[in-house]
Amino acid sequence: YEENNYAAYLSLSKEWSDWSLSAGIRTEYTDAIGTLSNDPDPNAFDYFEIFPTSSITHRFNDSHSLGLSYSRRIERPTYSNLNPFKFFFNDNAFVSGNPNLLPALTELTTLSYTVNNAYTFELYYRNAKSTFSELSFQDNDLNQIIYRPSNLNQVVDYGFDFILYKPFTNNWTAYIVTSIFHDEIEFFAAQTDNSLQTNERWSFYGNAINYFTFLKDQSLTANLSFLYISPYLEGSAEVSERTQIDIGLKKSFDQGKWILSLSANDILQGSDFTVKNDYLDQDNQYYARFDNRWVRLGLRYNFGNTRLSSNEGIKELEERDRLNKNN
Repeated sequence: YEENNYAAYLSLSKEWSDWSLSAGIRTEYTDAIGTLSNDPDPNAFDYFEIFPTSSITHRFNDSHSLGLSYSRRIERPTYSNLNPFKFFFNDNAFVSGNPNLLPALTELTTLSYTVNNAYTFELYYRNAKSTFSELSFQDNDLNQIIYRPSNLNQVVDYGFDFILYKPFTNNWTAYIVTSIFHDEIEFFAAQTDNSLQTNERWSFYGNAINYFTFLKDQSLTANLSFLYISPYLEGSAEVSERTQIDIGLKKSFDQGKWILSLSANDILQGSDFTVKNDYLDQDNQYYARFDNRWVRLGLRYNFGNTRLSSNEGIKELEERDRLNKNN
């Protein structure tokens, strides 16, 4: 597989009074060719695309700001997804790559409002063409299920997000992300004359992470997190709800030289889920059970100068990408 990308960029930014503006544009030409050892005809394609981005922000005061952004982006399939080889799970199910996958093009518009640099409210609308997702195809004649990455015709999703990152007390900081969103997915039923099918539904995502410190020297810390995902769409399938609760404790001794930790992951083993396809002549499902529930006890000794410290903050998470929302 050989791919050549040629791109040109232009960007600008401007700030004045209570406003800030940034804009950019990227043009890209790509040509690619893939060759299989057992196929004399190479798979070749090329395209020229323009990708603009822009954002504008207005600060009403030190505590309130409003922002509007737009972007058009491209996502290319991985080389492993382009590999057409078959990998068998058993005699009746296998996964196969797709050398005909095309890049996905996504337009995203977001309106956000931030209060006190702690509370963020967002409305977003996304329109994606040729997004790729692993679809399952049920061959009723051969009694087989084939899992293959495929281009979806179109994915339209919109929703409302609420993000909070705030220290409520000297001993408690919370990071909370919630999202209510609607998906509408158009895909081709490969086993039924490539007829166009549509799935749509509303879903909810919530993740709350709490950080605690105890004792006068703050040598005892704890964290408690709760994750809930309602049923949602993934390509042609519907994925069942899931929950996950994690806790952790950490105690340092002797000015941080010794650290004793205890953590428990997925306490209620609620992260298992079911993936179900049910349309036309397709009716199949599988149950995914992961080895996520565990308890870990650790003891660590730090050599050297333990008085040296660094500020370790909470990394910002790209939460809308949580559900392969191509989001």
